[in-house]
Parts: sequence; C-alpha cells; structure tokens
Amino acid sequence: NDTTPPPQPHAQCWEGGFRVPAMARWPGKIAPNTTSHALVGTIDLHPTFLALAGARLPSDRVIDGKNLSPVLFTGAPRHHDCYYFYNAAAAVNAEEELWAVRCGAYKAYWSTNTPGPGWSAGRQDPPLLFHLDADPSESHPVLPADGPEY
Repeated sequence: NDTTPPPQPHAQCWEGGFRVPAMARWPGKIAPNTTSHALVGTIDLHPTFLALAGARLPSDRVIDGKNLSPVLFTGAPRHHDCYYFYNAAAAVNAEEELWAVRCGAYKAYWSTNTPGPGWSAGRQDPPLLFHLDADPSESHPVLPADGPEY
C-alpha cells in the first residue's frame, strides 16, 4: 500500500494560465471578424447567461462576474477595471490571501508560489510589478528604481 499523500494543488496567477483566447458566434447579434482585448473571464459567463435569459442574479451572495453583453454585442473596450487574484488553493485549508491584482496593463504580485528570474517564491516585498503590454510573459518586472512607472 502506498501511503504517499496525493499532491496538493498549486494555485498560480501568471498570465499564461489566464491569457487564453475565446470565440463567440451569434449571427445577427455578434459582429463577425471582430477582436476584443477586454479583460474577461469564465466568472462572467453565469451573469451573462442569466441576463440573456432575462433572469436576475441571486441577491443572497456576492457575484464577482459581470454581464459580457456590452463586450459581445457593442464592442465595449473595457469590462473589468481590475481583477483580484486570491490564493486559489483556499479550498485546501489555505488562507484567503491576496496574491495579485491586475489593473489595465499592469499586474502586481504580493505573493508567488514559483520563483522567477530575480525573485524567489513566497511573499514579495516590494511587490512584483509587470507591464503586461510590454512583457506578457511576466519575466521582467518593473522595478522601484524605474521611478514613476513603479
């Protein structure tokens, strides 16, 4: 009998796991051959499907997602101003720790579980800051010495 405990899931917030393509098609509703760079996620599907069905969001809980209709039907350039990344392993007895925040072209990390070029895994002090338009692979952080951008 193998008594080795199963591996615990490791949550990560790096763009490679979130920056993925999606396609939507609805002739007569969604304009063909269009591209959007709006910040959206699967958390937005539930509110969107409810809105399309004419139903209301539940009022007895917090729903983080937003109705995607403005992005899908009118080409709205923005959806979420910021995305907050909490320790996704919270379901495995971890604290609900804020790991990162993405606002516009920037993402700041207060904690990571993987090392990178120039930083170790764990708490980040000062926070790691990445300009995602210039560095989508999140390999060259903006440094405090870089001045006003940081």
